[in-house]
Amino acid sequence: GLAFARLYGVAVGNLDMATIGQPAEPGYAGVKCGLLDQFSSINGRRDCLVWSDFRTYDVKTEKLGENVCFLMCNTNARHALVDGAYNERRQRCEQAAAFFASVLDHPVSALRDVSWAEWLEHKDEMDEITAKRSAHPIGEDERVLSGIGMLRNGNLEGFGRLMFESHDSSRNYFENSCPELDTIVDAAQATPGVLGARLSGGGFGGSVVVLVDKEQVASVETTLRNAYAHRHGSRCDVRRHGSRRLDQMTDVVALHRLHHRVGDRRAVLAACDDGRELGAEGAEGLDVEPPAPVPTEPGPPGLDLARSGHRDVALAVVGVAPRLEEQRPAQLAAALA
Repeated sequence: GLAFARLYGVAVGNLDMATIGQPAEPGYAGVKCGLLDQFSSINGRRDCLVWSDFRTYDVKTEKLGENVCFLMCNTNARHALVDGAYNERRQRCEQAAAFFASVLDHPVSALRDVSWAEWLEHKDEMDEITAKRSAHPIGEDERVLSGIGMLRNGNLEGFGRLMFESHDSSRNYFENSCPELDTIVDAAQATPGVLGARLSGGGFGGSVVVLVDKEQVASVETTLRNAYAHRHGSRCDVRRHGSRRLDQMTDVVALHRLHHRVGDRRAVLAACDDGRELGAEGAEGLDVEPPAPVPTEPGPPGLDLARSGHRDVALAVVGVAPRLEEQRPAQLAAALA
């Protein structure tokens, strides 16, 4: 979308651009997700977190902090969302939202409208699986709101703890983690210099995002690689956000607050650690060197849960457009063909 808009001089707003791209997920890939990937990418700002409300589509930015960075740890475990497990969890969350709408004395159109206290009060009235699945997005929403306050107060240690809690919820309630992801998160939790870690995107394989003190990046990288190799026989790929040039891909770390209906999530926090402000009108603002041939690898489709709107606090990796002004129109058209 960004490429064609630039190529043909079409002015398209960020929300419209995200909305244009989103139908490819359920229509082509078969994943019933929302706007999180597209919206986080297109609204990313350098060194900022993006806080988006998917009920109103309001967007705000929050600074992450100068003394920390994110590491992305790719397990190389297949990141599978189209095998049915993801869509099944979305369906369970929709069923839970309908249940809460029938028992609570206030309107409920999505799980964002349900508090943790209300979940505790009524969880035994649902079947066990539906109760577990709904616990994850409800808890995530509350963690996101708490996390925003911690970021504003400079409490990165508290913010990191919320990341660990988020992964525990994925592991125990939503059950979208896997042994490879758990290995990295468990190792990270025991490693000096790590503030927080959780699976990235929809889970079921893929990557872990780790919040790290910048002064200890090298030692943390080594520790995580070795811990993963000891358990699984090969080292995981560890990359620091900002270490790759934007001419191939900008990694956007998104801490998202989802709601349990497509297009009706509550909040999204997206961190552009190496990015620039991106949008249909801002692609030319990517100040990077001309592209060079660099091997690329498929990354986890960012925010899977976000896609279905089932989570809250989540971190994901999404790719955004390369620097378009470095491409001649004919080259760009050929690349898109």
